[in-house]
Amino acid sequence: MPARFYPNTLPARQVEQEGSIWQTLSLVVLWIIVIVCFFCGVIWCVPLYQDILSSTEASQKLQREIDAEEKNRAEWDLKIKEMSNPNSSLLEQVARDKLDWGKPHESIIKVEPFHSEADTEETSNAGH
Repeated sequence: MPARFYPNTLPARQVEQEGSIWQTLSLVVLWIIVIVCFFCGVIWCVPLYQDILSSTEASQKLQREIDAEEKNRAEWDLKIKEMSNPNSSLLEQVARDKLDWGKPHESIIKVEPFHSEADTEETSNAGH
């Protein structure tokens, strides 16, 4: 019996070759999709990474400011502790200079600096 020829059928060898072409194309398309997804992920993550870096830098800057303020507060606490001591010479100095206080039975004489007429003319001319 003669072999029948069906136009839509191919020999087994050609089917294997065409199958391998489609498999190759499918693999190439799959790799392209993977690469595109990778680059999209990178593009999406770069701004997030930059935000994390900038917030870390800002956090470090704020921590340095906090440390400086804590040091400043410690200095002020030491000054307050020194001033709260009743035997403190600093407290006595502030009371004498700023508040015009004195010890009992002590006379306080305050001398104002002398201003000559030339000094007053210079200051008034400097303002014009």
